[in-house]
Amino acid sequence: MELITIELRPRLRSCTVFLFMQKSISLDKVQIKLLETSIVLLIGENVTSIILPNIKIVPTSLSSLSVVDRWVCFRLHTQPSDSEFGSFQREVITDTKAQFNILESKRKIIKNSKCTILCMCCKNVFCNELYFQRVLPFPNIDFDPSEWFCSKNDIDFASLLHPNELDLFYGPYFSIINSNIFYNYKKNKKDILCNRCLLNVGLEDKGNSFKIWDCCIDYKLETDEIIIEEASNPLHDFITIIKSFISNNTFGEIILECLLAKQSHYIVIKPMDMRLGILTEENVKCNNDKINLKETFVIKVLYKYGTDKMILPEDCINAKNYEVSLSIIEAGFNYLLLSTKRFPKDYKTIEDYYIGYINIE
Repeated sequence: MELITIELRPRLRSCTVFLFMQKSISLDKVQIKLLETSIVLLIGENVTSIILPNIKIVPTSLSSLSVVDRWVCFRLHTQPSDSEFGSFQREVITDTKAQFNILESKRKIIKNSKCTILCMCCKNVFCNELYFQRVLPFPNIDFDPSEWFCSKNDIDFASLLHPNELDLFYGPYFSIINSNIFYNYKKNKKDILCNRCLLNVGLEDKGNSFKIWDCCIDYKLETDEIIIEEASNPLHDFITIIKSFISNNTFGEIILECLLAKQSHYIVIKPMDMRLGILTEENVKCNNDKINLKETFVIKVLYKYGTDKMILPEDCINAKNYEVSLSIIEAGFNYLLLSTKRFPKDYKTIEDYYIGYINIE
């Protein structure tokens, strides 16, 4: 057995089970027995017990059994449970504080150090050594400065977010700096490229400023010692964007877009289940023909990737569009493709969208 995926829906007292075997099998070779806390799978002479943590099965509830090629799929019912896993008690994403601590740590490190900005790929130097005097966070990815003030008459809100030469404004996956401090780069329309390795490190922003991607730059910091604050992980940045959207929206779709000069790239993501409990075989060992499963929470999504410029219909008011680096799109798309492998062919797609998971633990 290579993959085990069990979707839990405690409020419906139902589970959907997807088992991906090492080789093709036929229906007449498969027997399944449900016990209160485990699924017993008999294939020929082989007997495997799959232990379900914190779940009590209704032993007579097996239904919708399907065996196709290497896939075994079925449904079962569960008994009422006091476990928090998959219940209303665990319905809200709770990592906001952890995300704030990461951003606050970034602010303290950069503000209290001599700082040089480097290309993460070739270590090309983008600025002279300097002290940033103001290192300030954006309140969230979807900030609107017009909401920050009681009196809105004759105020140019956009200019308030234009950094001076010793300012650094930062979000969860980008920073905004004054373009006058930046050198050793090439411009290709709006794109900011390293002039040595041509890595796309950011884009031209409003008001004589650059938005630079955290996953494309390193910070060389000097206090009592020299520290290299390395570029962020693009997959972490991708998941951060998704979590931010989910924490502020109950429905809608997410569009991640990278508008390069020669080619556009985008991913459209439509959440289906905002917080779905699943059991998988990840990071567990099979001992004595017993498999213990790992519990986790995911967002179940529809997604698709494209290379044409994304044009939103005029009545599409529930879509959020984020400009991101190509690295974030590549990391996010590859991550989603891996999760799609957990579904058999008939469950992989809906119209022109694929189905996948995004881990939110």
